Amino acid sequence: MITTQALLPQCVLIAVCGTTRIAAFPPVVFNVPCTVELHEYKIERYRMTQRLYKILSCEEWQEVLDSQGLVGFGIDLTDGFIHLSSSDQVKETAKRYFSGRDDLMLVSIDGGSLGASLRWEASRGGALFPHVYGVIPMTAVFGAERLRQGPGGEHEFPF
Repeated sequence: MITTQALLPQCVLIAVCGTTRIAAFPPVVFNVPCTVELHEYKIERYRMTQRLYKILSCEEWQEVLDSQGLVGFGIDLTDGFIHLSSSDQVKETAKRYFSGRDDLMLVSIDGGSLGASLRWEASRGGALFPHVYGVIPMTAVFGAERLRQGPGGEHEFPF
């Protein structure tokens, strides 16, 4: 028997034969022990973490450090939300919107700590992209590193 229940925004709990699988959309799957029967769901001390990315200029990153929060820049302010990318999307984002720039930082963000402010919405080509409605606190930032260009002009990612 398979039973599903919504847990968090973009998360579904699936209990199958004594094992609980948490599936997030886009597909990120975690296996954790099932702590209760199929009709009653509890997951104790479990925290979903999904690494999301924001590309900023070095100057913008310095503003984030100074203010201790990411409020967005440029298109984010125009659209009313902060544009993020998953690890599968960020390379194409860099190619489309940041080509030729060598003053960039790749900011890594804990999507699991953003709560209801994170929404996955249709964007480029109908693909679902992470958008944040609100400020991203520094507690949600894993870190940032320079996003350098390789010999061919494309940005070199750490993954």
